[in-house]
Amino acid sequence: ENSSALIKTLMGSDESSEEESSEDDDTKHSLSTTTSTCSEATFYDFVWGHEIGTGSFSKVKFAKRIDKKKMPSKWTCFAVKIVDRVLYSQREIQDMITREESLLEKIRHENIVNLNASFTFRGSRYLCLEYCKEGDLFSVIQRHGGKLDFASTQFCTAEIVNALQYLHQRCNIVYADLKP
Repeated sequence: ENSSALIKTLMGSDESSEEESSEDDDTKHSLSTTTSTCSEATFYDFVWGHEIGTGSFSKVKFAKRIDKKKMPSKWTCFAVKIVDRVLYSQREIQDMITREESLLEKIRHENIVNLNASFTFRGSRYLCLEYCKEGDLFSVIQRHGGKLDFASTQFCTAEIVNALQYLHQRCNIVYADLKP
């Protein structure tokens, strides 16, 4: 696969990308004062799918937000981070998740997933994050033989630096959990 096709994959196949590129940086990279597009969500507002991944404190499941005005194929997709009720009952885990939510509610950048809603159901905490259908960068690299060509490497590095620069300069956040 040539580098331009891989770069298009990494950018996503959103038809609005040409429109977005004409927006100024303040529109695309802002500290939001609103929390989300669906902040009033509950467990029963979603159709739940497969598990996408797991972490130390949570698992992530695919879900679609039910919208009775649209066909199910047009419902918005989410990656929902679920912190189990046993872990979430621990004060230090609650504090950690509260900090994460607080930061994610304010951050709006094209290279950082958005938090769209959060809620508690039966003691577990649910964070409804923007779904990236191509997966994370590591998954994309793995699907392309475990390495990127020079142009794709340059592109990815620039996008990562752009996001880190935004966090450091605009949000006063030092991100210390960057993984390969």
